[in-house]
Amino acid sequence: MFFVVCFMLLPRALAQTPTPADDEISPEIKEKVQERIEAIQESGSKKAAYYGTITDISNSTLTIESGKGERKIKTDEETDFLGEKGQAIKLDDLEIEDFVIALGYLETDGLLLGKRISVLAEEPEPVEPKEAVYGEVADISKEEEVISLTSLKDEVTYEIDVTSKTTIEKKIGEKTEEIEFEEIEIGDRLAAVGIKKNDNGTITASFIYLIPAGAETTEEEITPTPKASPTPVEEE
Repeated sequence: MFFVVCFMLLPRALAQTPTPADDEISPEIKEKVQERIEAIQESGSKKAAYYGTITDISNSTLTIESGKGERKIKTDEETDFLGEKGQAIKLDDLEIEDFVIALGYLETDGLLLGKRISVLAEEPEPVEPKEAVYGEVADISKEEEVISLTSLKDEVTYEIDVTSKTTIEKKIGEKTEEIEFEEIEIGDRLAAVGIKKNDNGTITASFIYLIPAGAETTEEEITPTPKASPTPVEEE
C-alpha cells in the first residue's frame, strides 16, 4: 500500500517542481529584458536615424552634433558597432570627432535606442537641392556661356550658367541628341536643371533639355525631376 500511495503522489510532486529553465533565468536578466520591452513599447517601435559628429561619450551614451542640433544615442549590450571598413568594433573604439550614423528606435524623451552605429571615414558633403526651370531663352552670352531664361510659369527671369559639366540635349524629330552650347538660340524653349547659387535666380546647370522654337510640347513632357539627395537623412 505504501508504494501505491507514493506512486499516486509522484505526478503532483513533479508538477510542483520548478523547471530548470525557470531556475536558470536570474531576476537581473528578467528585469533587463522587461526594461527593453517597455522602452520599445513606449517609443511605439518607431524607427529613426541620427547622424553627426561625436562630441561626448558617457555611460554608454553618445552625444553627437547633427544638422538639427545636439542628439543623444543610448547603447546597450545588443548594439552593433561597425568601423569605417564595415568591421565589427566596440563602444570603446569610438572617439570624439568620429562621424557616425546610428539606426534604432526613438524613445519618448528623444533618446535614440541604438541598434546599429556605423563610423564613416569622413563626414559626407551635403548635396545641395536642385532646381528645375522651364522657360524661353530671352538672351545668350556666348562668351560667358550664360543664358537668360524667362520662366513660362511665373515670367521670372533666371540666369543659367553653363559649364563643361553641363549636358545639353535637343529634341530632333522623334530623337533626342546631345548638342553644343553654341546651338542654343534666342526664342528656344528649354528645361534647365541645376543648383541655385543664391537668391538672385542664378542656376548652375547640370542638364539642359532644349526644344526648338515652334515645337509643340508641354512642361510636364520635358521638365526632368531632380534626383533625390544621397546625403543621409535624419528621421524622427
